[in-house]
Amino acid sequence: MNNKKKISNKYFYALFNFAFQKNEINNCKTELDYIKNIFQQNEKIFDILKSEFLTLEDKFKIIEEVFNNFSQYIKNFLKILIKKKIIDFFPYSFNFFSYLCDRNNLLINGTIFSTYKLEEKKMLLIEKIIKNKIKRFKYIKLKNKIDKSLLGGIKIIIDDKIYDYSIINNINLLKKSIISEL
Repeated sequence: MNNKKKISNKYFYALFNFAFQKNEINNCKTELDYIKNIFQQNEKIFDILKSEFLTLEDKFKIIEEVFNNFSQYIKNFLKILIKKKIIDFFPYSFNFFSYLCDRNNLLINGTIFSTYKLEEKKMLLIEKIIKNKIKRFKYIKLKNKIDKSLLGGIKIIIDDKIYDYSIINNINLLKKSIISEL
């Protein structure tokens, strides 16, 4: 991770702590998520805010106009990112901020790999089972991805932990067992 990304993450971490103290984490995340979507849908605004050709004063006016309905601390936060020339790391550091918010809300996200798209009912059941297995989180949200190489079964990745209940994993374990007995 380059130095500017680290610096950007530190500012987002400071914002998270500020929002936590003010009991505004969810509102803050909602506003930042909306800003991220604006930047994705209208890259020109994002490019203008990153531009070296506009003065800080002009950029700050744009912030006030475009985000006039946002909380003042979010607008001030954007101004700081612009002034420190790290606004271009907003999407990356927003993901870090989002991660902090999820952890604060005792939510953990993960991915469940299967050979076909799982029904919502099965997803909820698997989330419930994993929640009982990992007790420190109140909520678990899994995203389903297709992986035909599993041959069958499922593989779940949450943080750095892998729960592998796939056929290919069972075959590999059996293979290792046979080889070790030879």
